[in-house]
Amino acid sequence: MLWDAYSRYAEDKLVPIVYAAEEEKPKEILIEVVINWTPERIEQEIRSVFPEAPNTAVAIFKCESGLDPDIQSHHILSYGREQSFGVAQIHAPDWHDTAIRLGYVNYKTDPSDNLKMARYIYDGRGNFNDWTCYKNGGYKIHL
Repeated sequence: MLWDAYSRYAEDKLVPIVYAAEEEKPKEILIEVVINWTPERIEQEIRSVFPEAPNTAVAIFKCESGLDPDIQSHHILSYGREQSFGVAQIHAPDWHDTAIRLGYVNYKTDPSDNLKMARYIYDGRGNFNDWTCYKNGGYKIHL
């Protein structure tokens, strides 16, 4: 802590004198980050991102990922494990560069970015045809 004192000298002018106290040592703090993406919260987020077709969107993403935000597709293809990620199973080889350009840098792990990217894809197509569960009708069991 610093504090000031004043000393008088000729012609009654005040001159500041600054005294420095000991420096305080940095305090250690702990920060706990809780990410609370429950299935209920994810479903609510899907409904808000797709207000024109909330039940269909929820059903598609339940079919695609089980609403698991950390899931990567389990399909094994000729080149290895399929690179589709998150609640909406965004296919990275097709959409990674676009996701980064749009600022959805955490689209593989963050449900919010993942669903925003899904919305972008949906808006570009005007439908859910990019999702296998929609094309093959698998989503209907979740309606």
